[in-house]
Amino acid sequence: WSVEYHVKLDAVQENCDCIYFMNTFLRDLPAVGALIAPRPLKMLSAIRDPSFPPAGYHDVYKRTRAIYDLYGAADQVEEYEHDAPHSDILPFRKQADEWLNRWLKNDSTPFDEGNIKREEPSTLKVLDHQPPDAVNEGIYKTFIGHHQLQSWKTLAAWEKRRTELISAMRDQVFRAFPGSRVPFETWKKPEGGWVSRYASASHVEFTTEEGIRVSGQLFVPRRARDSYPTLIYVKRAEDIIYPVDYDLLLSALENHVVLLLHPRAVDYPADNYKMANLRMTAALIGATIESMQLWDILRSVDYLIEGEKLKLSSVSVYGRGYMGALGIYAAALDKRITRVILEDPPSSHWQGPALLNILKLTDLPEAAALVAPRQIVSLSSLPEPYKYTSAIYALYGKQGQIAERRALGEALRVPEHSR
Repeated sequence: WSVEYHVKLDAVQENCDCIYFMNTFLRDLPAVGALIAPRPLKMLSAIRDPSFPPAGYHDVYKRTRAIYDLYGAADQVEEYEHDAPHSDILPFRKQADEWLNRWLKNDSTPFDEGNIKREEPSTLKVLDHQPPDAVNEGIYKTFIGHHQLQSWKTLAAWEKRRTELISAMRDQVFRAFPGSRVPFETWKKPEGGWVSRYASASHVEFTTEEGIRVSGQLFVPRRARDSYPTLIYVKRAEDIIYPVDYDLLLSALENHVVLLLHPRAVDYPADNYKMANLRMTAALIGATIESMQLWDILRSVDYLIEGEKLKLSSVSVYGRGYMGALGIYAAALDKRITRVILEDPPSSHWQGPALLNILKLTDLPEAAALVAPRQIVSLSSLPEPYKYTSAIYALYGKQGQIAERRALGEALRVPEHSR
């Protein structure tokens, strides 16, 4: 299979996780075939196999064959397909056996399988009982080591770590971010109703990357100003209940530009099965749903400035649960974001959000420190591990830039340059 056709044909749902790799470096299986060249390679495929559609395996063969041609080894790569479903059948065994004999033994004897006696499952059993020290069930937690947070004694040491960490994240976590920025192609519809008494309100849609539209609601204060403080409230699926849901925002609408943002995968129906398929598909293209939502957040800042031509004096990003953690990463990657507002944030990426390779590099308390010395305000008690974040803020002499408040309006009124 190739990534393009596996995604286009929604073939991911036919497979289990075992055949996939977390595609950090955006490679495709033809690249694996190229690494095998010019050694002998034969591809066996079933035409009626929904797990590996013909368009995919033909694509792999075509692109791999081109590399063998460069070596002058076209006779050492072959494709064989059979009109069958996903199965291990005699024609496949014949092709495999004769290919191996040809290249390993220089033997062209026709394949004769003869009579095969199937072994009883009990004969093939390796162990009589489950070993008491088996680690299989939890191996995913320890097989790949995760980063251990270090303490930093000087601001210079931390700034060096900060630069290195952001570079590593761009390379190993967010490499799949689009390489170019597409036009927003904004759709906008004015909204009436009682909320229009507070601000000029509109339903909006805009493009964040090719083929991806996100929606939301935009509120601009009726009193014109040279620049506006801005709030981007990024909603999770569970935050979207009623179309009229403004009580939380009333204290902000009079003087803030407010964007209620629905990033991808939050405002259209997807049950657990469909969401699992979307997550596997995302990993196949070097991303996660959450990293793609992060891109939508970053582009929403661009949208307000470039698409709506608004001058922003400050930008606060607010999210509940894992969405607040994505706000942390948005601020780490975009210094135009001056404040992150959290509510019930996870204490570790073990709880979310899912980002490829992130635990090999860092965890949320250190990621939050990347925002320093800009402000972090929590509408709930910050989990104990965030004391690590406070220690790094102390290196800047900005302990007061991490604060807790009861409500969103209070968080927006915290002075942004407190000690």
